[in-house]
Amino acid sequence: MEQAVLTEKKSDETRARIFQVALEFIAEHGVDKLTMRKLAEAADVSPALIIQYFGSKGNLLREAYNRHNAYLREQLESLSVKANELSMLDFFMKLAGVFLERDLESPCLTIEVLVHSLHELQDNKDGYETETMPLVMTLTNLVMKCEPRLSEKRARMAGSTLALCYGNAIRYIIMLGLTREQALDYLRPHFKLIALGTEALLD
Repeated sequence: MEQAVLTEKKSDETRARIFQVALEFIAEHGVDKLTMRKLAEAADVSPALIIQYFGSKGNLLREAYNRHNAYLREQLESLSVKANELSMLDFFMKLAGVFLERDLESPCLTIEVLVHSLHELQDNKDGYETETMPLVMTLTNLVMKCEPRLSEKRARMAGSTLALCYGNAIRYIIMLGLTREQALDYLRPHFKLIALGTEALLD
């Protein structure tokens, strides 16, 4: 039993070390240069071991991307407290600001994760439940805090529309190299339409 615990601990340490080497590689060389073979060389392990721990480059990149999500959740929770004090458009723009702060920190990583996620979701429809629905439900709950008169169904429609709009816009924003403020200016008219449409759904 003790041997099994030691083996599991060593396995966890090896996985954590590979992940840390991956983060350092991305920071130094950029995400586009990261391959399983190069990561294996840098971490002094076999490519097969990396596949065993992470499954694919896409999964590894998502884990690197999601390391910011604890901070993201804190920001969204902070925003939810004051949600009902904001207009629908102002609330949507505050949401955009939170997501942009994460996604523009490492634009290449953001794009890589989006590309890998899209490819893998097309191959694995179950991925929608684990990758997309949690975000949509988070946005749904936030929209309902901003406008409690909305039914859950209509708030989910607004949350889904926000996610679709932002998910497509962030590719364009990164491609053009927009700053956070420029990105917010670009998103404002699109989010204004969603805000107006959401307000029109009020019972």
